Amino acid sequence: MKNFSKRLKIFEGEERTGPLSFFEKKNHATGPSKILRIEIPNKVRNQSYFVIPGVREKPEPEQTIVVEEENCPESGSRLEEPREVESRVIEDIPEPEPVVAKKYRIGHYECGDCGEEVVASHPDCPEEGRFGKNVLIQATLLKYEERIPYRKVSDLFEWQYSLEVSPASVLDFVRRTSDWLFPGDIYNI
Repeated sequence: MKNFSKRLKIFEGEERTGPLSFFEKKNHATGPSKILRIEIPNKVRNQSYFVIPGVREKPEPEQTIVVEEENCPESGSRLEEPREVESRVIEDIPEPEPVVAKKYRIGHYECGDCGEEVVASHPDCPEEGRFGKNVLIQATLLKYEERIPYRKVSDLFEWQYSLEVSPASVLDFVRRTSDWLFPGDIYNI
């Protein structure tokens, strides 16, 4: 990062007429017709530490939705082909999905040779409790990554998913996640 500011060429130009440079921002101090343009050398641009605050790359869209009108809203007459098409990439979070209740029918067997009891298992069915692994992991992430108290994690589950759990249950979710990630005695690792 030594002499980083010397490698940036900052200049003012008139309104853009050609393709956009790597980063352009309207300079409101010089008036609306001027644009502050920062050109970044390829050597600097390709380094992983280089990030312009407030600017990030647009993601590739996962789906394309064509928005068209058939009739004029004013006169009701039929419209021809559009004279131009604007493309906008919109990022949004999905709507919360309802909680899914799954019933697992777990088979218990007895070995005919040794008499051992064998219990069938499924990766999505936890060994104890009635909440799935996604609930356990989400509670643990909210508690330790986001630093939300148990009571507020409980409130968040009720608000976001209509899933009623007590703060004590959230504490138990965190314990069960810990036991799942670190089986056995974690103090003797």
